[in-house]
Amino acid sequence: MKKETPKDGDYRYHSTFAWYPMRFNGYWVWMEKITIRQIFLSHGLLFPRWINICLSNSDTGISL
Repeated sequence: MKKETPKDGDYRYHSTFAWYPMRFNGYWVWMEKITIRQIFLSHGLLFPRWINICLSNSDTGISL
């Protein structure tokens, strides 16, 4: 199976468990399962990567 390379500006939702405190828009999360909205930037300072934008509600996809 061929893995598709993301393009600059692509979005994705990444679910993870917050093992350490994380702050998004003044909202602290810690020790809970969260869904993070991310954007892919290929014109970054050093290398292409996924950047965290904000927390999202996994049911609706709306940012918190």
